[in-house]
Amino acid sequence: MFRNQYDSDVTVWSPQGRIHQVEYAMEAVNLGSATVGLKSKTHAVLIALKRASSELSAYQKKIIGIDGHVGMAISGLTADARILSSYMRNECLNYKYSFDDEMPLNRLISVLGNKMQLCTQRYDRRPFGVGLLVAGYDDKGTHIYQTCPSANFYDCKAMSIGSRSQSARTYLEKHLQEVSSASLEELIKHGLRALRDTLPPEVDLNTKKCLDWISLIEGEERRGGSGGAATEAQPADPLRDDAGDDGPQDPTPAVAMDTTEEFKNSWHVTPGMRQAKTHIEGPSLKLTKCLLGMNRRDIRMVTGLLTGHCHLSRHLQLIGIAEDPECRWCLEDEETSSHVLTKCPAIARVRERHFGSSVLNPEDVKRIQPRKLCTFAKEVGIPS
Repeated sequence: MFRNQYDSDVTVWSPQGRIHQVEYAMEAVNLGSATVGLKSKTHAVLIALKRASSELSAYQKKIIGIDGHVGMAISGLTADARILSSYMRNECLNYKYSFDDEMPLNRLISVLGNKMQLCTQRYDRRPFGVGLLVAGYDDKGTHIYQTCPSANFYDCKAMSIGSRSQSARTYLEKHLQEVSSASLEELIKHGLRALRDTLPPEVDLNTKKCLDWISLIEGEERRGGSGGAATEAQPADPLRDDAGDDGPQDPTPAVAMDTTEEFKNSWHVTPGMRQAKTHIEGPSLKLTKCLLGMNRRDIRMVTGLLTGHCHLSRHLQLIGIAEDPECRWCLEDEETSSHVLTKCPAIARVRERHFGSSVLNPEDVKRIQPRKLCTFAKEVGIPS
């Protein structure tokens, strides 16, 4: 199942300057179960789901210890994670043997990045299909690092990777100030709430999916719920906020189909959601039906593109995992959804091919079918 003629080998570049095999490896991370990492001034915490492939098997171990001061959580191929964890343990042991001290985290992550990068430039190897959240402490304090199959790594304040992780990232972004000064117990609570955001609406956390720390947030109402304690048997809306967190969530027809005048007016007067209001007219039964006819990954891509909560440089800078908001295509303006959809000159021909015009205005974007937006995003290379 090839995307095009340029994705048969990891050493082949496409005319757009992309290596598709690396992008496929990054998709493996997005398909793995979600993990969350966050830190305060005194603690760093990793939280992951205990998810088994069937009732007959044990759950896959998602949190792995590396050394006394560092551990990691994974999303993607567990077998690849075992290889990388073994390599990291050896590096820590060698450093301790040579210098009689614990290995600094920035040095460990740099060495790991170099190992992962080798697999992106040799035809006889494939990229590691796993993403890591590495948590630990050293002389400089607590750290949360994210690594990607592309061999990029980031020092983060908080991060979530894996399936439906955009919801958790939105929660962490909204509560970042509270997280930075939280105690250990409060830090775990924030992590559990963020992890709960990644679950489907009809599923809630329980002791089968995470440790007994779940008792810390038992009885809390999920955002959009009707009150009372949420249990696994009780359908409950996923945690949401007003910052455009619809990207990785399943659509909720009961909300989207509320076309009363009161709800329409609230769409325009509710603070936040600036980019979403620019690209979406408001509550629409037609738009909802169209989205429900798409698969989950395409829904995540379309809603992320319309709300700006996707892998665009400006959004990545806002959540602390990118330094430069500059557009990767034209290198002239900030890379926002409005810029990509309406005026980026470097992808004008792609817009013309999909939308019929090389330059659009926000009103034009509101009339574009979601499926066209999805195919456009895939062609220009915006990850889901």
